[in-house]
Amino acid sequence: MIKKFIFLILFLPLLGCVISTANNPPNELSGYNANNSSINVSDEPPPKWYTKEDPEDFDYIIKNAEMSSSKEFAESKNLLISEILLANKIETNFMSDVDQQSVINAIRNSSTNNQLKKYQNNKMVKNIILGYSVENQISMKYSTGYINYIFLKKLKK
Repeated sequence: MIKKFIFLILFLPLLGCVISTANNPPNELSGYNANNSSINVSDEPPPKWYTKEDPEDFDYIIKNAEMSSSKEFAESKNLLISEILLANKIETNFMSDVDQQSVINAIRNSSTNNQLKKYQNNKMVKNIILGYSVENQISMKYSTGYINYIFLKKLKK
């Protein structure tokens, strides 16, 4: 009986670590999943740092990918969406899931910089993520456009 209890105590946290996807947004919010149908088999895979699992013992981490026909527009959309995801990760009651989903969808569906401007420079988001850093960022050319991969990090206080 004691062996089973010790096994459960050791096994459950280990299982949580193995199945954790804490570095990535939830599937319904993930830019990579949203653009997966636009990625061909012949296209390059995501960078290794994007797919590598990172411990979150001390940091808030977000990895996201967004696609656009313009490299600069993909970068702008990805940074904006990643900042919102990071803010909601730090302050879990900042936005409801429905609100977050609708804002992210509006940004993803934007086709001009003017449409993005109403979501940029949000003071609440900027205050929450104050002190974050871009650990890695790369834009890769795919057959259907550019995908920008980004890795944001903010130290936990």
